[in-house]
Amino acid sequence: MNMNNKNEKDVKQTDTALEVLCRCHLIPDMEPEQIRREILPLGHLRHYGPGSQIFLKQDAVDWIGILLDGRVRLLQLFENGEESLIDLLGPPQVLAADLAFTRTRRSIYYAEAAEEVLLFRMPVTVLTEPGSLRPEVRTEMISRLLRIVSHDNMKRAYHLSILSQSGLRSRILTYLTMQAEKRGTRELTIPFSREEMARYLCVNRSALSHELAGMQREGLIRFRKNRFTLLTPAPDPGQE
Repeated sequence: MNMNNKNEKDVKQTDTALEVLCRCHLIPDMEPEQIRREILPLGHLRHYGPGSQIFLKQDAVDWIGILLDGRVRLLQLFENGEESLIDLLGPPQVLAADLAFTRTRRSIYYAEAAEEVLLFRMPVTVLTEPGSLRPEVRTEMISRLLRIVSHDNMKRAYHLSILSQSGLRSRILTYLTMQAEKRGTRELTIPFSREEMARYLCVNRSALSHELAGMQREGLIRFRKNRFTLLTPAPDPGQE
């Protein structure tokens, strides 16, 4: 890559970063030029190829990331070698928000790039220590981080509620119903591929595909790829 092409790429990535940061819930309502001047210099851009590890379980994560492009999987690995998909993040979501104010900042899960990822990473000290940001901006960002973490905790609680269902069919219907209620429609597109959906529900892909096909034959759902229509109410998540 010659110098001109490199400079053009850097300018394009900076413009992408600025556009996404303007939409990120962590960043206070600021003019784009303010974000360019006050936020961008506090971090740096990092690239990750598909399937690469962003951090591992037990890694100390001393930064907060904002996804600019691509998707990141958050995964839990169990002692028996199985893994569960905790969440799937995309722009402009925040990565490692839940680790920022913990004592050790060591992760209990690992994060991998589901595809080509561009990430804006800021040191945690930007928020934990005064000086890098204007006091009012730092206070607002901490408040916003708290809301993000609270929202993430609710998503984890929903996930546990889904996994508490005794059968695969109940897990599927509970997940789809929660998504339908969130969107206000019984026709929805889920963010997961079939493999990701299986990992989220803690089952193998063939079992999931078999169950989905049976549910469609029985008139419970219609689906094509990741587009689903719920045709019957799901069981109450609080009941087995």
